[in-house]
Amino acid sequence: MSGLNRAVVAAALAVGVIFAGGVAGANPQPAPRGVCTKVGDVVSTPVPLVCKQTTKNGLRWRKAPIPTTTTTTTTSIAPPTTVAVVPTVSLAATFLDSGTFPKAAVVTSNVAGTVYFIEGASPVNTVSDITSARNYRWTSGVVTANTPTSIALDVDVLTNGYYRVFVANSQGVLSEPAFNKVTISISRASDVAALSCAAGGVCAVGDTGPGGGVVFYVQAAGGTFTCGATLASTCRYLEAAPTTGTNSWSDAQYVWSGNTSTLIGSAAQGEGVGTGYKNTEAIVAQSSTANRAGTIVRAYRGPNNLSDWYLPSKGELNELYRERVRVGGNSAVSYWSSTEVDANVAWMQHFYNGFQGDDAKSIGTYYVRPVRAFGGTLACADGGICAVGDTGPGGGVVYILSTTSGNTTGLTFEAARNDWNGSAPDGKGKWCAANTVVSGLGTAIGTGSSNSATIATSCSSTGTDDAAEYVRGKTIGGKTDWFLPSRDEALAIYTQRSVFTGAYATNQADSDEARYLTSTQGTISGNALGAYMEGGVHPGASGDFSKTYHFAIRPVRSFTAGS
Repeated sequence: MSGLNRAVVAAALAVGVIFAGGVAGANPQPAPRGVCTKVGDVVSTPVPLVCKQTTKNGLRWRKAPIPTTTTTTTTSIAPPTTVAVVPTVSLAATFLDSGTFPKAAVVTSNVAGTVYFIEGASPVNTVSDITSARNYRWTSGVVTANTPTSIALDVDVLTNGYYRVFVANSQGVLSEPAFNKVTISISRASDVAALSCAAGGVCAVGDTGPGGGVVFYVQAAGGTFTCGATLASTCRYLEAAPTTGTNSWSDAQYVWSGNTSTLIGSAAQGEGVGTGYKNTEAIVAQSSTANRAGTIVRAYRGPNNLSDWYLPSKGELNELYRERVRVGGNSAVSYWSSTEVDANVAWMQHFYNGFQGDDAKSIGTYYVRPVRAFGGTLACADGGICAVGDTGPGGGVVYILSTTSGNTTGLTFEAARNDWNGSAPDGKGKWCAANTVVSGLGTAIGTGSSNSATIATSCSSTGTDDAAEYVRGKTIGGKTDWFLPSRDEALAIYTQRSVFTGAYATNQADSDEARYLTSTQGTISGNALGAYMEGGVHPGASGDFSKTYHFAIRPVRSFTAGS
């Protein structure tokens, strides 16, 4: 190929117009053969050729390699995108006053974090605006995402007014304020007059007490003394029955008790301040004869219809003597105390000279003035809050609470001591003299009392031999409302067996003595359901016991506990 031709070919290749056979628009050339003149020359014959240097033959035309076109596709992967959750908080409009319990607000947030309550219209854009606010009160609490959360509000710290609510997430991003607010309107000590003694406030000698009487004793240094039926309560004040006004008391002469020759013992021999109620209960438990010193004061209700008036102990009577002028005691007569000396004698005091001495219980020339203690914390036995294991008002052990599972009565139950029948262990009796079915008897907690009443009127009476009738006729711990427990009431004794120790322990000698009667009809006419308390083959279970055989008995009673 001439130099001109090579130049033309090269130019054509540069603009992409070389076709098989030559330059575009020219006649096709035949494929060259053999020797070529310059390495790299290319001709587009039907088979593209390129001039190459060979080892033996010099420059020769050879097939040109077919170019391969590779297409590379690049896919861009965008980095993950985090969607920011904007904190929000909501709550119902909340109004807290003196009668609102608990003092709290329920809030719901879409994030976990800290909820803030800030007073008034303080400018708020960040958490720091809240926590560094000098002229506005604030508080905070922790919330869980999407879960209504109760946040306690200390109304002794937060002033009255309205509070806006915010939430901040863990990064400190603060929400907009909730639509609703918390409003606090509490009566403060500075807003109201102090409570009077009669209404539960602080008392001084000469004040009118909650019972409508005259306060005559205040424990020194703001302290308390033990008081109540078991000396498990605490009290701070003593008041004496008033001698003027509505339901006032009129001093009169009485014999000390209906039984003036039998020793009561330590239960009626307390001398100190706070022991009079216990003494008086023991006097009445021994003899309930009306119009005696002990029974007449226990029957008194006073201006405010309270039932805890009693005959003062020796020490309490002396305190009454000291304040006789304020109280209105008759300085020309002598008064009985509730403190026993021995089987025939009790303490008294002359109010004309203060002398304390003892005299025969049978003497009917001494006067009586009821008193009552108050101002402390009541024990279960005195009408306060009860817990399992406490001593109840009847001297038994508390074993079923109003909140116990299965108890829908709202009542609390106590079981008598194991010497309820005069000596331990528990007495025995048979369920009924007849083998007939007694219908309408329940198994549940709360049915024992009605069961016992039904049994007592349905069975052939054999006096002390019939369990239900005998128990219902007993006075135990000054209470007369004991009954034979239903199946579930009896099984609860086993459930709470850890508190049935000492004077409350169940019989454990053998399997027979560990079987206790219940007031529930058995599965066949001749049987009653009983409970295995200790030993035996099925402790904690119930079974059929023959109605005419003798088994152990444990009386129980129910009562309304304090709140």
